[in-house]
Amino acid sequence: MINTGDTIIIEKQNPNHTYPYLQQDLQVLPCQFHIEEFAKPGQPILIDDGKISCEVTKVSDQRVYCRVNHGGVVKSNKGVNMPLSDIEIDFLVDRDRDFLSQVLPAIRPEYVAPSFVKTIKDLEKLKAFIQEILKQRQINDYFPKVCTKIEMGEAVKPENLEAIIQASDMIMIARGDLALETLPNHIKVPFYQEKIKRLCQKHKKPFIVATQILETMTDNPVPTRAEMSDLYRAVCLDNADFVMLSGESAGGKFPTKCVQIMHDMIHLSKNFIETIINP
Repeated sequence: MINTGDTIIIEKQNPNHTYPYLQQDLQVLPCQFHIEEFAKPGQPILIDDGKISCEVTKVSDQRVYCRVNHGGVVKSNKGVNMPLSDIEIDFLVDRDRDFLSQVLPAIRPEYVAPSFVKTIKDLEKLKAFIQEILKQRQINDYFPKVCTKIEMGEAVKPENLEAIIQASDMIMIARGDLALETLPNHIKVPFYQEKIKRLCQKHKKPFIVATQILETMTDNPVPTRAEMSDLYRAVCLDNADFVMLSGESAGGKFPTKCVQIMHDMIHLSKNFIETIINP
């Protein structure tokens, strides 16, 4: 638990420490990358889809000192977003390469879905690596399609977005990270959703609307009216090819109900004009 007004330290995870621990009477939290290389005083750091927000006050001794602007419980394995930082991390890390090398030849999935794509160069790098794997295994009758997750501020820039969509077989509008990686946070997501939808339809690319569609049903048995309106927009107005649950089904209390509600909305949309607009 970190409280609003606290000062905390974030550091690259040290395998010799059990987190959180105290350093100079301050709580120390772990991060899986060298956060100190990209953090500067005055920049925001958002944790767990922005539920917890901090501001960097100083960087010293490979540690990032932050003032907590909005506190809460920091859970394990939650995302960290730094929307004003230019984080230079290799698009394909060692874990990605090991995973793809083992999974692609073994099960030949129909799609590979890369996260945090910034430019078309990332997709070119991915496809080249996949080609290398398949060549090494002497597989010439298979190549996966690419479902690109749009969730970075760089990806939605005019010079990048259309090229990424054209180079993909499917697009996921990953609204969670997109809300945190674009400024002002959260506000631009509906506009980007509309823009991405139109470009996908222009280039005849199927797309997925994802993230927080029925978020409150993680803990509650019924959705909010706002969530139903969001689902209605995705299904009936955007004509999304897919709508996707995440935390609601991965760790929620009512996963079956969530799926049923989505099913009912999709089913209703088939007769929407006849039953609602022209009864």
